[in-house]
Formats: sequence, C-alpha cells, structure tokens
Amino acid sequence: MNLSNLTSKNLILLDLEVNSKVEVIEKLVEKLDKEGVLSSKEAFLKAVLEREGISPTGLEEGLAIPHGKSEGVKKPTFAVARLRKPIEDWESIDEDNEVTLVFLLAIPKAEQGDTHIEVLTNLTSLFMQDGFIDQLQNAKTSNDILEILESDKNEEEIEYSKDAKIILAITACATGIAHTYLAADALEKAGKQKGIRIIVEKQGANGLEGTPTEEEIKNAKGIIIATDVAPKELERFAGLPYVKTRVATPIKDSNSLIEKVLNNPEGILEGNNVNQTKKQGEKSNGGTLSDIKRHFMTGVSYMIPLVIAGAVIMGIARIGGSIFNVTDIWDASHAESANMLVKLFHVMDGIGGRALGLMLPFIAGFIAFSVSDKPGLVPGFIGGLLAKELNTGFLGALIAGLLAGYCVKMILDKIKLPGFASGITAIFIAPVLGTLITGLVMLYIVGDPLSMMNKGLETWLMGLSGGNKLIMAAVIGGMVGFDLGGPVNKAAVTTAMALLASGITAPNTAAQVAIIVPPIGLGLATVFGKAKYDLSLQEAGKSSILMGLVGISEGAIPFAIESPLKVIPITVIGSAIASAMAVGLGSNNTAPISGFYGWFTVENWPLYVLSVFTGSIFIAVASVILRKKEVIQEG
Repeated sequence: MNLSNLTSKNLILLDLEVNSKVEVIEKLVEKLDKEGVLSSKEAFLKAVLEREGISPTGLEEGLAIPHGKSEGVKKPTFAVARLRKPIEDWESIDEDNEVTLVFLLAIPKAEQGDTHIEVLTNLTSLFMQDGFIDQLQNAKTSNDILEILESDKNEEEIEYSKDAKIILAITACATGIAHTYLAADALEKAGKQKGIRIIVEKQGANGLEGTPTEEEIKNAKGIIIATDVAPKELERFAGLPYVKTRVATPIKDSNSLIEKVLNNPEGILEGNNVNQTKKQGEKSNGGTLSDIKRHFMTGVSYMIPLVIAGAVIMGIARIGGSIFNVTDIWDASHAESANMLVKLFHVMDGIGGRALGLMLPFIAGFIAFSVSDKPGLVPGFIGGLLAKELNTGFLGALIAGLLAGYCVKMILDKIKLPGFASGITAIFIAPVLGTLITGLVMLYIVGDPLSMMNKGLETWLMGLSGGNKLIMAAVIGGMVGFDLGGPVNKAAVTTAMALLASGITAPNTAAQVAIIVPPIGLGLATVFGKAKYDLSLQEAGKSSILMGLVGISEGAIPFAIESPLKVIPITVIGSAIASAMAVGLGSNNTAPISGFYGWFTVENWPLYVLSVFTGSIFIAVASVILRKKEVIQEG
C-alpha cells in the first residue's frame, strides 16, 4: 500500500498553532470535510472523540494517531498536522510523550476491518523504522511529507541463522487495532536487532493473525504475552516460560521483555490441553477431534461464570425458601406472598433461573466464537437459543455451536469482496447468512427428529410402568443422567410426572433421585481428585454440588462437554444405580421435588438419601479413576 495515495498536500498542515488535543482533531476534521472526504463532519468527529476515550492514541517520539470509523466517511483517508508547540497532556503510551506530529485516520464504517488495519499496520511499520519520524519532523513543505510517505521503504529481510532462538508473542489491545500492531512491530524489530526470531500472534479485529506453527511452538524459548484483554487459547503454549505485560510495554521497551523471557521469566505456562496448531501454509479442516474439543472447552470456559452466578443465586433462594417451609419458591404464587423474604427469595430464584436459562446460548455462541471469532457469535447464540426452545439439551447446543462456527468460517473463507467492501463480509454477510442457515438446520433437521424421539421415548416409558419396578427405575434413572436436561432426560421426567398425576409414584422417585446425582457426583470428583481438574472445573465443581442439592441437573454439563465419552456413561450408570436402589429399598417420593428441602418428606427418607449418596459416590470415584492426571492451567 502506497500511503501517499491516502492523503494529499491539502490535508497536511505544517506548523499548526493549537492549544489542545481536541483543537488539533477539530482542525484536521475540518480539512477532511473541505476536501470532500466526509459526508458528515459531526458523525466522524464524534467517532474520533469516542475512540479517544477507550485507550491512548499518543505513542512516543512526539507522535499521535487518533482515528475513527464512521458512516460519515466516504473513503479511507488520513490528514497530518505538525504542531508549532507540543501538546503535553495528550494521553500516550510513553508518559513523557509531547505530541508534535498527528496523523488522523478516517475510515468508512463498511471498511472498518481490513482497510483500517492495513493502513495502521503500514503506518506503524514506517514509524518503527529508524529516522522516519525525524524525517517527518524536519520536512520543510507538504510535498516533502508526501515524498517521505511515497518512498515507503521497507527494512531488508534478515536471514536468521539456523540456530537462531525463537520467541513467541501475543499482542492484543481493547480495540484490536492500533496498539496490537504497534506492539507486534516493536517486538519484531527488537528481535531482528538481536538476531532472535520473534513470531507474534496478533489477536486483533481480524481474529488471530500470524499464528505460530506446531514446530515453532515446540522450538520456542518462551512467550511474551502483551495484552490489555484476555488472550485466547493460551493452552497451546503449555510448557513455555512466559512474561505477561500490558500491550503498551513492548512499544516502549521490547528489549527488556526479550531479555526477561529468556533469563528471568515469570513462570511456566501450564494447561490441561496442548492443542494442535496448523502447520505453515496448511489450512485447518476444522474437523479433527482435538479442534472440536478445543472449541467445546472455549464454550465451557465462558459458560462457567454464568453457571456459578445462576447456581449460587438460585441456591440461596431455594435454601431461603426452605426455611419458611416453601419447597416451590419458583411458583408464581409466591410473588404475592405477604412475607417479604419469601417474595425476595422468589425474585432471586427467577434471576438465577434466567441466568441458567442462558447456558445453552452461551455454550453455542462461544463454541462458534472459537471456530470463527466474532462473526460467529450471533449465529451461535441464536442456534443455542433454538436448542433451548426445541428442548434439544446441551447436545443440541454443541451441534448449534459447531454448525454456526463452521458455517461462518466457510463464508469468510469463500466470499472475498474487493478491498473497499471487504469489511462487509465479517459484519454483515457472515452473521446474517450464518444465523439463517443455523436457524433453519436447527429447526428442520435437528429439532424435528429430536422432538419425535422425545415423544417415542415417552410412549415407550409409559409401557414400562406396569412391569418390573427395578428395571423401570434403572431405565428412567439412566435416561435422566444421559443428556442432563436434553430430550432423553425430558422424556423420562415428563413421563414420570404424568404417571405421578395418575397415582403411580415409583417413576417420579427414580427421576427425582437421578436429577441430582450427576451434579453432586461430578462436583465431589473435583474434591476427591482435585489434582486431575484445572482451576475452572474445580470452581464449576463447587457450584455443581450446590446445584445438585437444590435439584438442578445442569451443573454437570461443563463436565459432560469437557469429556463426554467418559462422563456420560458414568452419569448414566450412577443415576441408574441410585434410582433402582431408591425404588428397590421402598422409598417413595410423592412430590415433584428433587432438592434437599424435599428429602425429609419422602417415605423411607434415610434409604432415599443413602441411594443419592451411593450414586453420587459411584460417579465421583469412577470419574476420578478414569480421568488422566491433568495440570492446573495458569490463569
């Protein structure tokens, strides 16, 4: 890209006399407007000033790069101002930076992705070249500035020795644009001067760029994590020495970071999964089990705080309700209770329930995000919402997340628009098409078969109700423990409720036991085998126990997603054992209540509780035995 084509001598102001940052920006906006670059001066000025409030646009050596993306911009352009006297209070990465040289970038909203980043990357690469800023500061005329920009000289490629050290880096800022690329350029330049290969993964507005290969990760001596937001997929770099810092630090002092990661790192990155990274020049087909598991775990990691928040709030509400002998605090009648505490607990239960109601959209949305980054979020969330409404359970949400993610990824890969319109694919075409395709598939291909399966299972279970009680209880228990709120679970619980209304209580006893055994058992597994679970699953384990005690089976979902081939068979067997044991020992639960506050109303309640305990211990012990030893992930 020849940067001189994006400006003109009429957009270059030399020796400008101003007293503040806002005044500089306003002068440059006026120039852009006079040159016909803007369709709305007010809209663009507002966009620039809003961006100023996010993070510093002042850099170092007297430089500042304010920028704005707006529908009030007709074409990508920048204006330049060299100031007669410095502005000392321009928020900058270098606290001592006194701004005398300002580049104001104007980017059309429709081109906010590729064009914005390309201009910034080219500018920042030039600014990193020795003497480039000095040339701009000493230029005598606007034409001289244009000639300097037109030269656009690139630094020579360096041939690294065969034994050159490799250091990896991740850069990411809040907006995913300017500082992400400035930091990357600074690290690469410092590495070249030392003869060290610095491979920087830029986690910016265009997703992950410059991702290191598996071989490069294997040979790396360490990793520099320079981010102002949470870095993505750190588990890939397990075993590497690391330093963590703000994204601004490499721009000021990359040399110290390189020395520190080589000689005095902050620690060793650990993780319970080192994911495969695609080799150089090789496109991931997205179909390997390791890729899919990585996407599932991304969904789980984002979902766990939601589960914990909803579970704790709902748990407090239901425990609080039990103090007042209210075992159905969720019932709408308690909204009009004369007891203010009961009314409060009813409201809290509703809040917790709404939080947990977002579980499937969260899982699906962030699985899609892991596959195709931000453009996949909306299709994934919509797919997860449909999975919830269609009662497909967490298995349906997993399907929705992968479907949305890979659909959007294919759209992004296949639909390539010209440069001026390239941003439209990510912000318009991919989300719209991805949502439509995901929605139609969920409704007509995934939803209908699962709905028919649900009805078939209900009919089959009705036929079992007149046979052997132990077999019936074991079947219902296993079904409830299978998909934890999905169609198989719902078929068993719905049938048990229908039979309860007819006075047949054994199926309800089996179902209510099986609802709580998986979350309690898997929560206990994180206590018994703490060293085998990473920190996020340990926290999920605590909320899972609480959710089980108050009758919510979904607490087990994070564990089922993380390792379905091991966890689901264990929860099926454990639930079947507990349900058959409760019914076989003569326990009789005549109410549709699974939480602890209803245990003592059950006929033969000690044996009922013993059955719950036995099934939970089976699940906990079996989970710990079958699980490989894991390493706790660095936070």
